[in-house]
Amino acid sequence: MGGREIGLLSRTRFIGANDFYALRVTKAIAPHILIYEGINGILTAARRKGLDSDKALEAMNNLMEIEVKLKEVEPERILELALEHNLSAYNDAYLALAESESCELWTGGRPF
Repeated sequence: MGGREIGLLSRTRFIGANDFYALRVTKAIAPHILIYEGINGILTAARRKGLDSDKALEAMNNLMEIEVKLKEVEPERILELALEHNLSAYNDAYLALAESESCELWTGGRPF
């Protein structure tokens, strides 16, 4: 297996831990905001689609089991990138992390 790292942009979809092994990726990293974005997505599903509390809790537990190392990101760099790319600070937190770790940025959203 390779030893490269990837950064994840989570706003569109999560990539499960099994996908990483299938792709021979050994480590995935993301800013801490990944957890909050995931929980917010679960809350949105619960409110809009009637996801019951047991299913919401199960989804959150699944989120907490993904094998992604959470890392701190420099706020100044996030702001610089957000101003440069005209994107949200949330998106640019992932970009700043990928940049600081010299790793690929994988996203399920639009390219930037």
